Amino acid sequence: MSWPIVPLVLSSGFVHALWNFWAKGSRRPLVFLWSFQWVAVAVYAPFAWRSFEGRPLPPQGMLLLLATITLHGVLCAASREEL
Repeated sequence: MSWPIVPLVLSSGFVHALWNFWAKGSRRPLVFLWSFQWVAVAVYAPFAWRSFEGRPLPPQGMLLLLATITLHGVLCAASREEL
């Protein structure tokens, strides 16, 4: 493993732990998670849009994308009571 990878892995673990701390400590975790989900969409959407420019998504890719979105929504709805 090259040396730049170690700080990246450690910082990733730290950010994940911080995220969990904030999510579990918030008064309304569902609103917190929902809000950050939309922040992530706003940040990453331009990069995703640019990467698909001129290259349409094949039907299999579209099906997998829709399945992922659906499963994510179902998981969020199912875990709502646990939050």
